[in-house]
Parts: sequence; structure tokens; C-alpha cells
Amino acid sequence: IKMEYKMDEQILQSAIDTYGSRSQHDMLLEEISELQKEICKYYRNVNNEPQIMEEMADVLIMIEQVRMMHKIKNEDIQKVIDFKLARLNGRVNEEIEKRHKTYCDLERGYGCVFDE
Repeated sequence: IKMEYKMDEQILQSAIDTYGSRSQHDMLLEEISELQKEICKYYRNVNNEPQIMEEMADVLIMIEQVRMMHKIKNEDIQKVIDFKLARLNGRVNEEIEKRHKTYCDLERGYGCVFDE
């Protein structure tokens, strides 16, 4: 699954030019904080999916501005994402294997069969 969003780079560049690099970096941190707050509310059983989505959009917009300010290519980010996803996949598989072994240890006398 690819996350692809259309953003008007002229608008983003205008914001960078108007508010400045430092301000937009600070704004990214603020937007991340607001997303964090909404996620915390969700775990307190608050039905706030629209607010989570709104804050996610704000974070993505600010990330795009920071990418532009640092002249980072999407392809370069993709390479890092691919590396990190492969590493995550390895960790997840290790955790699944560890949980299977733990379950098997608990069920010593009964054998261990998993439906795969």
C-alpha cells in the first residue's frame, strides 16, 4: 500500500517563504503534538476519528514542507522507508516466533500445533 497525497507545492513554498524555515520546523513539532493529543484521547474512549484525521493531514503537510526546505528527494525517503520496513518485518517475525515458542513451552505435555 502506498500513501500518495496531492499537495500544491506552490502553496507549501509560499508558506515557507512567508513564515520562514524556523517557524515551519516549529509548526511541524506543534502539529505532531496535536496528533499525539488526539491519539491519547482515542485511548480514553473518545470517538475522535475526524480529529485524528485532521491532525494527520496537518502533520503530513508540515512534513512535506520540511522535506522541501531540506531538498530531500522522495526517492531518498523511499529508500529509507524500504530499509526500515524490512527491518520491522524481521522484528515482527522474530516476535511471532518468540510467542509461538512461549506458547509451546506452556503447553509442554500437550504438543504444539498452530493453524497457519
